[in-house]
Amino acid sequence: MSEKTARRAPAYLANSIIYQLFLRPFTPQGTLAAATTMLPFLAENGIDIVYLCPVTWADDDPREEFWSDRQKKSQLKNPQNPYRVKDYYRIDPEYGTDEDLLVFVREAHALGMRVILDLVYYHCGPAAVFIEEHPDFVKRDENGQVKYGSWHFPELNFASAELREYLWENMEYFVDKFDVDGYRCDVSGAVPLDFWEEGRKRLEVIKPDVIMLAESEKVEEQLYAFDINYAFSWQRTLAKVFGRKESAGSIRALWQDMADKFPKGARLLRATDNHDISNDEYDQRHELTWGARAHEAALLLNFTIDGVPFVYNGQEVAD
Repeated sequence: MSEKTARRAPAYLANSIIYQLFLRPFTPQGTLAAATTMLPFLAENGIDIVYLCPVTWADDDPREEFWSDRQKKSQLKNPQNPYRVKDYYRIDPEYGTDEDLLVFVREAHALGMRVILDLVYYHCGPAAVFIEEHPDFVKRDENGQVKYGSWHFPELNFASAELREYLWENMEYFVDKFDVDGYRCDVSGAVPLDFWEEGRKRLEVIKPDVIMLAESEKVEEQLYAFDINYAFSWQRTLAKVFGRKESAGSIRALWQDMADKFPKGARLLRATDNHDISNDEYDQRHELTWGARAHEAALLLNFTIDGVPFVYNGQEVAD
């Protein structure tokens, strides 16, 4: 077992169920206002934390060379990818208004649930509002050309002290103005850990029991910055076992390996699905390829073993 100890997380997290809510497919309208009407349903089904996929203004740049592979494959010809942000401070009109988000959070709190937002800080949209005024906010090559990451979006430049301050203030903004309860941090492992650690300190000044979820599996993340991470190897192993490619012994072996590797007291997400898996695999997604009984067995395991169970948008109704 690791000799290190994970940071102390807010007490409520250990007994919580996290629900990923992707606005576009969650209701026919795909808006915050429509999703707000469904919050009682989530509360009745035992959800404790609602994780909203990005609601900030998505970049509408039409140049397809700056679209993700998934955008192109969809053939929808829609440039607005929620994970390709144009303005980190503006709510995307597709989803609603500032007031709509305020009402969503207020209603969730009234029902005893918390709300966390998605932070997308590894990359931004090619027409992000700050690039012209702050060209150093994105990475550039020796010729001054913008460097693009794995998804064909400009990578943010964390060597810039100004960028760091801009994003820390953005983290504070949504907790302070909208009373959100924390963040799920997209591609967190590709962002310097000291950035997240400082951001965490600043958030706790505003809301001491804020939570931060890392979309990563790095062992050191839960020492100071994060309360929980994605434990991707758990998802992958469940897919192999319930997809009948490996024996159940693989789950037991992985559980022990993770217990030995992670800091004492670390919290791991127990998930079978998320927006990446459902969108990328679609016709081959788990509930179709595993079969209903195997899928239910995997969910049962996630809800009974140590860790924090995670439900993706629609899993509660086998959709």
